[in-house]
Amino acid sequence: MIKTDLSKLSAPFYEQKLDNGLNIVFIPRKSLVSSSLIYIPNGSFIHDETINSGKVFAGTSYLLKEMLMNSQCQESLSQQLALADSFIDYSYTAFSISCKGDIFAPTKSFLSRILSPKFTENDLDEFKKKNMASMQKNESSPIYQTKQGCLSNLYFSSPISNDRIPSLSQLQLIHNSSLSRFMEKYYQAPSMTVFLSGNMSVSEVSQKINELKAPSRLTCAGKQLSYHENYEKAKENYTAIKGKSDSNYLSFGIKFQKREKLYETYGQLLFSFYEVLIPALITKNEIFLSGLSQIGADLVDCDFRQGGEDACILLTFRTLESTKLVSFLTDYFTVCEKKTNAAELKKIQEQYYASAISSLALAPSALTQFARVYPDSLAFTGLVGNVMRLSYTNLKSFLSEMDGFVKSACFLRKEL
Repeated sequence: MIKTDLSKLSAPFYEQKLDNGLNIVFIPRKSLVSSSLIYIPNGSFIHDETINSGKVFAGTSYLLKEMLMNSQCQESLSQQLALADSFIDYSYTAFSISCKGDIFAPTKSFLSRILSPKFTENDLDEFKKKNMASMQKNESSPIYQTKQGCLSNLYFSSPISNDRIPSLSQLQLIHNSSLSRFMEKYYQAPSMTVFLSGNMSVSEVSQKINELKAPSRLTCAGKQLSYHENYEKAKENYTAIKGKSDSNYLSFGIKFQKREKLYETYGQLLFSFYEVLIPALITKNEIFLSGLSQIGADLVDCDFRQGGEDACILLTFRTLESTKLVSFLTDYFTVCEKKTNAAELKKIQEQYYASAISSLALAPSALTQFARVYPDSLAFTGLVGNVMRLSYTNLKSFLSEMDGFVKSACFLRKEL
């Protein structure tokens, strides 16, 4: 296994590609718990128009995740004294397993479900029926409605405007055949990565990883999804809707420039900016928080999304009325570089470092952090080092560019 040590966090990691193409990343940790995480390089952001002549619908990756890591699977793994869960973001899907004993046995057990899927169309229909009420409740919530309204205003065509979970209308379009085609493309050994962590030696892991089996590469014919987003303006600057709610809500969105363009300017610094933007400008910024207090608004949701070539910040507030809030937010995010300083950045960096050490202390959270930044071809320990070296001058340059990013808002007024 090839060793890499990218920072002073005492968290070296080891990598190896197996003969079957499966990628292995091992992070040794002196932890009572051992963990594995099966990483799939596709999430809620759809990249394909078709796979093997079948149309790809938003929500396919989510439903596949639910079928693979269903309650029966979790119960089966619990009988092996392992806890299992799954989660999805825009760029990836992950299945996590933790136990106090041998992590390889439950990991092989779950991989066998990918090798030989057992779910049927009836299983998928049962899932849809069982979750229909909760999904309807989610779609009727004022926070969901204002966020989706804002995203519809902000974007012309980007898949980033879809939620992580499919809508009810999207749900009905997806069938078992859709899941099978998706698996054929993304759930194959050369695309997958198995992260491992725990109190194990490198030699022990090296011996056991060859027992891990995953589907061989299949030839998939498909058509890449083509979309043309306008990064110079919003589809709508502001809309107002009505809904059943106990309060008024407003979502405010900031559409980032195309990732390719930003990366050409900032390189890997871009991902360090992404790590500190939210606390620097929003959740830890006294100017922002006191401004909200003065106009009687409360921040209830803060969502940073990135997938494909797109990224955005989506803020949702509870407010009495929208005019003052939109005015405050527009003014605030037009001069971002004046809203923080070098001392505040230093404080955020120190808090970030402490959080990173805490995450790396335990195997499950270490793997979660490694998986989170893996879509950007980064190792978490390397990213932490980059964030700690980030200068205020560089951050200020990016914040100045943010001033010109497109913004939009959606206001939901409660029905009287």
